[in-house]
Amino acid sequence: PVQSRILEAARDAPNLAATLISTAFNIGIALGAWLGGLWIDAGLGYGTLPVPGVVGSLIAAGVAVVSWRLERRQRKPAVPQDEPVRPPPAWTDAAPAPAGVRD
Repeated sequence: PVQSRILEAARDAPNLAATLISTAFNIGIALGAWLGGLWIDAGLGYGTLPVPGVVGSLIAAGVAVVSWRLERRQRKPAVPQDEPVRPPPAWTDAAPAPAGVRD
């Protein structure tokens, strides 16, 4: 799901986006290991090691929810569901509008 959203957003450069997806995951893995090492070096012990992982997961879930809501807000239908769709006027660009009628 994450990869498909990123690739859809990067339609102009899908190959670049695909490579950056795995790069971002690898950076996240490295940062998690580094943070875990700092946690243990600070003397907080192995028993509390899940704490930064849980906090990071909650932050990531919050970012995902905000992103999802923003995306849904942008995808509102062009015509409200309770309004009927009007047919286009009878004239087109090839035929001029009747005299006195403006768009």
